[in-house]
Amino acid sequence: MRINIDVLNAENQLYVTRRDFAKAVLDTLMSQFRLKAAVGALGETKWPPLTALLDPSLAQ
Repeated sequence: MRINIDVLNAENQLYVTRRDFAKAVLDTLMSQFRLKAAVGALGETKWPPLTALLDPSLAQ
């Protein structure tokens, strides 16, 4: 029984870590948007790095 509890705890920690990582990526992205908007540098040419951040498989 103890092994099953350990496995469940490890899986839970894995998903918590993945969630926290996704939130950190989103927070970073939103901060970059706010910064670029504040300095007036938010334009269409800024989208390729955004695409790479959201889905690395789409980066060129």
